[in-house]
Amino acid sequence: TGGNPIDGYFVEWWTSGKSPEVQVVRLLYTSPLSATTFTLSFSPNPTIKKETSNLPWNASPDLVRRELLNLGWDESRDSLLLSDVKVMRSTLANGYLWTVTYGDNPDRQLNDGDQVCLVGSVTSNGDLGTPSITVSTIRDGQRPQGLNEIQYLQIIGTGTLSGFYRIKFLGSEWTNYIPVHADAEYVKQALE
Repeated sequence: TGGNPIDGYFVEWWTSGKSPEVQVVRLLYTSPLSATTFTLSFSPNPTIKKETSNLPWNASPDLVRRELLNLGWDESRDSLLLSDVKVMRSTLANGYLWTVTYGDNPDRQLNDGDQVCLVGSVTSNGDLGTPSITVSTIRDGQRPQGLNEIQYLQIIGTGTLSGFYRIKFLGSEWTNYIPVHADAEYVKQALE
């Protein structure tokens, strides 16, 4: 009795289960390759982006795994980005598919949960086979008991910024228009 009527509920829950993230890297071509190379980069936040060295178009899964594990390492400052990674390679009719699994080791936690998608880049080096590379997530990772995810939104442009934007998450509806200079609390309210 009394008070305002309830107009909505906000429910959060966590599971005790752990599910590894699985991403696939596809390198496709239209005719045989010999000199094509590719790289993979990983950027866990806006201030860090690390890229593998050039990998041959038919790189073994062990080589791809080694390059991913070495991301972020240098002689002066070891910044471990990935530690729990498995890589398998499959042959396609016109290319290769590498399956990258993160966070499948029950004794490690560094790469548990949802991971940032790798970004691939391919260089033909004179090959005529029109090589292309794509990376996609086939299963989002899940860490036990959950973890708040942080996503970065950056609005950039030349000159003076003005106007509005809208945000949509997965199957949600679009937010109302948000001014480009809105503070964090305004954006939070728009998303809720």
